[in-house]
Amino acid sequence: WKSKLELEADFYADTTSGYIPMEVHFYDASTPGAYQIITWNWSFGDGGTSTEQNPSHIYYNPGNYTVLLTVDDGSSSDFLEKADYITVENSEHAVITNIVDVPDDQGGWVYVNFSRSGFDTDSLNGGSSVEDSVEMYTVEINDGSEWVASNSTVAYGADSYSVLAHTTIDSSATSSGILDFRVIAGMIEGNFESNMMNGYSVDNLAPAVPTGLLATINAENAVRLDWDASSDEDFQYFKVFRSTDAGFNPSGTEPFAETVENNLTDEQVEAGITYYYKISAVDFHGNESDHSTEVTATITAVDESSGIPMEFALKANYPNPFNPTTQINYDLPQNEHITITVFNAQGKVVNILVDGYQAAGSYSVNFNGNGLASGLYFYTMEAGTFCKTMKMVLIR
Repeated sequence: WKSKLELEADFYADTTSGYIPMEVHFYDASTPGAYQIITWNWSFGDGGTSTEQNPSHIYYNPGNYTVLLTVDDGSSSDFLEKADYITVENSEHAVITNIVDVPDDQGGWVYVNFSRSGFDTDSLNGGSSVEDSVEMYTVEINDGSEWVASNSTVAYGADSYSVLAHTTIDSSATSSGILDFRVIAGMIEGNFESNMMNGYSVDNLAPAVPTGLLATINAENAVRLDWDASSDEDFQYFKVFRSTDAGFNPSGTEPFAETVENNLTDEQVEAGITYYYKISAVDFHGNESDHSTEVTATITAVDESSGIPMEFALKANYPNPFNPTTQINYDLPQNEHITITVFNAQGKVVNILVDGYQAAGSYSVNFNGNGLASGLYFYTMEAGTFCKTMKMVLIR
């Protein structure tokens, strides 16, 4: 017996027995004491808990479950435990509990998780009759046309199963990719169709980062970009980003251009301005790679009538860092004897790339670092009174 001023825990459920998955709604029927109840702590017997006053809970595995409710009014607490209050049984059919995309893949696969049929009484390590040994589960998918078997597994009395199922379409930027799934339990007692559930697979992997990006100035005084072709089977196109700021971040910005080719000519350039470029790759599912290394290009002012540069220029090598080769571009506004020399960090000459008389124009020369150690190197251009030195890094 308790005084009306004493707190007393109590509860009931809308159903106490059934087949998995069984959803049960619990209702608090506790009697407050001198103070109002401020907390409810439920334990559903299968590891699940709740702090709601009137919670719902789904039981996915068969068994008898003891439910515990503890209430507290800030001054005192009380609890009520109902032993084996909930009884859950296997149904004759399997029950799909969830469908999960396989992570970190190129799409096309999901895990279909389901609880066993009540007729699945086999054991994994023998002990079954010959008839029982032919029992199995088959996962089927339907993309809107018809049911098609995707994968099967032998029934061996497990409480739950997980089957890797192949899908016919992925969820992407152009399609939801949602498919219907069901499990057919092929038991000695008959064939039983599970509940139907929607699911989808996703291509989780972005294409590889584009490599080999190179910027050169062509004869028309435009910037020519070249890079390596993509080897990804689901490659769709490249995004090209351009800025006049070094080290720019293209994320969240619109690309300067999009192309399926591994080259692009940028004719929208002005003399005297340095342009910076990066590219990324996009696959058919909308996944975008990280951005490539940055390259630069500067259009030297030219005489419009002759197309000859109007000033000397020694430009940044590309790529930089490099291994083992890199390209160096330079401009001559007049006929001149020119030398381009490479030095190591100690000032020792390691290569003379150019040493001779050249006509006015734009040129490029390659430097091969084979046989040299990793580290910092310098290259110097001398032409008449013009002299300029730049840095480059060889990485093995």
